[in-house]
Amino acid sequence: MRIEDLPQEVMDTVMGGLQHYMIPILALPAQEEKASPDSHPIGGTGTLVKIDRAHYILTAAHVWHLVRKFKHMLLGLNDQPFAFTIPPERLNPKVLSDTFSPEWGPDLALLEIAHDDDEKISAYKNFLDLSRQRHEFGEHPSNIETGLWAVTGMVHAFSAIEHDHEAKSQ
Repeated sequence: MRIEDLPQEVMDTVMGGLQHYMIPILALPAQEEKASPDSHPIGGTGTLVKIDRAHYILTAAHVWHLVRKFKHMLLGLNDQPFAFTIPPERLNPKVLSDTFSPEWGPDLALLEIAHDDDEKISAYKNFLDLSRQRHEFGEHPSNIETGLWAVTGMVHAFSAIEHDHEAKSQ
């Protein structure tokens, strides 16, 4: 079944459940760095996950490779858009795959979050407990033919910012 074939009610239910764990991730140049007039934030999405006692952002490896070069990552937290910033050096990355070709498999990175940062994030968002999920799946395996598994992320797209220089001079 293709995603386009799913009823809107199912899509709304899935997105309603996922919103508690998903976060937008942006990286902006540091203030002391000169940004061109055409520069715009670099970003992607992540899923907040917990494995045993450690807390992570699960994202695409290519997102990590882009945002780690900047001074701060900005995380969107519910009605507080980009209220939380974290320097990439405070994260402990575990790149699971550096494969950038869709035909060769996943492009994943687990970014371990320091304890004091995960407490701040937890005030706004939930962490999906993958250890508990694995245990529950082992005890009660879902029927893969009738169950629904969702893997989400932001579709990679390029955009251009056009400046209307005439409007500024009027």
